[in-house]
Amino acid sequence: MIIIILGPPGAGKGTQGDFLSKKTGLPRLSVGALIRKYSRTKSEIEKNEVKLMTRGFAISGKKLIQIIDKWVSAHKEGFIVDNLIRTKDQLNEFIKYQKEKKLTLDKVFFLNISPSTSMSRLKQRKKIKKRPDETEASIKRRIAVFNRYSEPILNYFRKQKILDKIDGEKERETIFKEMLAKLNL
Repeated sequence: MIIIILGPPGAGKGTQGDFLSKKTGLPRLSVGALIRKYSRTKSEIEKNEVKLMTRGFAISGKKLIQIIDKWVSAHKEGFIVDNLIRTKDQLNEFIKYQKEKKLTLDKVFFLNISPSTSMSRLKQRKKIKKRPDETEASIKRRIAVFNRYSEPILNYFRKQKILDKIDGEKERETIFKEMLAKLNL
């Protein structure tokens, strides 16, 4: 089973991904964490490309695929991934990659929250986790990027009849139960 969790920054994608991973035994990929790890081990040119992400910009689709390929190829039998696609360019590259690798997606969850909830949650998280991509300016940029590009991405998965929209403003446990019900688990 391959599950993607999408949503604006702070929607709870990582939390729900962890819950689902524990329940299903499927490995979970945090694309953001993988990109941050990748940036620590690469050349200055590649690090500069990834620095865009820490300022709230999305990396190119080609770079995204390059970064996730090894992990995805090692887990083709099934996985959970959060925040896989943020822009139309990333979607286009992922569609090509999906066809090339013959990846069949089973479910895409969209955790929907308001921009004000997104900002509030990220400000709270910043107090706990010190992430370079969570300055106030980068948070605003990430929310704007998400809002600008989310509809074509959601429409793509909607047309495949694998998209389920979940109210991400609810309690974590309620969201998790809804996701399990949609997965028939």
